[in-house]
Amino acid sequence: MKNIKNILTAFFAISLLFTSCTDDDKNPFPTFIDGGYAKFGTEVFPSTFDDAQNILFTGVIEDANNNLVEYTLAITATVGGKEYTNDQFVTFTTFPSEITINTQNIADALEIDPSELDFGDSFKFKATVTTNTGTIYTSVKPKTGKDENDVTILTGGNTDPKLLNGVGYKNAMSFETIIACPFVQSEIIGTYKIVQDDWSDFDVDAEVEIVAGDTENTYRILHTTNTYIDNGATSYFEVTVDLETGASTLKSNQAFEYTDWKDITIKGKGLTISCAGIINLSNDYYETATSGWWGKVLKLKKI
Repeated sequence: MKNIKNILTAFFAISLLFTSCTDDDKNPFPTFIDGGYAKFGTEVFPSTFDDAQNILFTGVIEDANNNLVEYTLAITATVGGKEYTNDQFVTFTTFPSEITINTQNIADALEIDPSELDFGDSFKFKATVTTNTGTIYTSVKPKTGKDENDVTILTGGNTDPKLLNGVGYKNAMSFETIIACPFVQSEIIGTYKIVQDDWSDFDVDAEVEIVAGDTENTYRILHTTNTYIDNGATSYFEVTVDLETGASTLKSNQAFEYTDWKDITIKGKGLTISCAGIINLSNDYYETATSGWWGKVLKLKKI
């Protein structure tokens, strides 16, 4: 019914470049070489800061496969609703290397005054690495598609999404943070547009309504406009928020009845920034108590 629900694992657990054998090789097995991947040492970049004027992270960038010759980190930021980009936030050519990210060097990279940083501002960091073979690896996961002959092909990046999303890998290729603010229920209520929906219940820019929950630390994401389920009129995500940090947990109020498919229950977690009207969630979709589809990102922005 939905292609998004068919998961294809295209790469092994450490980004690997596959080279096919030929008859001349007289080798019945494929040859694998290590790809390029950078990771943090002991410290992992935090997903939130609570004070825009006191952002501080010091960590170590490590060469996971001992084959990197360069690591370049780019930053994209949304500050006061305006987007800024710098493709050369930092570059390292020896490993391990210590990295410091703070209010001042973020502001310098964006060419703004540090005082302009405030609650709700967000920062995304993406790395490009080059190996000693000259191969470049990006912080972008591969995409699957079909060519004109209906043959499955891979496009986009060359880094396994497990390496970008898995906590255990201490990913230094793609990470982000936001300046969190205390949760206020009245601020979160309203109409939102979909920024990203990996589960594909909603198109990008589709509108959904958010209403108050029964307690001051809850709200509901209504699914009245979800055309894939038969019970959308009574279905919603119930989100519970930590009042101080905005850390959020989610569950569906009932099983979502997908037309001619399955009944699915949903659980998730993420972050709610009520002062900026930003909701970022990662949801798990269960067809049984133990099986389903995990880590589907849902991002919303208040209109």
